[in-house]
Amino acid sequence: VRVWKSNTGEHVRTLKGHDNFVYGVAFSADGQILVSASLDETLRVWKTVTGQCLRVFRHDSSVSALAVSHDGCIWSGTAA
Repeated sequence: VRVWKSNTGEHVRTLKGHDNFVYGVAFSADGQILVSASLDETLRVWKTVTGQCLRVFRHDSSVSALAVSHDGCIWSGTAA
C-alpha cells in the first residue's frame, strides 16, 4: 500500500507486508488506523501516522472486501 500527500503528490511511505495484490483499504472513523485487504488471505491493520503494522488477521481465502464501522469493528468478505 502506498501513501501520498494529496495536495502535493509527494510519496510519504509504502506499507509493506502483503504478499499479493491488495483489493481494498478502509480508514477508522478517527483516521488513525488503516485496514488493508489482500489476495494473500490477510487483513492488515496499520497506524496511519507511522505506517507500523499493528496486527494481521488471517482468512482461509483471499480477502476481497472490507469496511470499518464507527465503533471500530472490521468487517471483511472473501472471494470464496
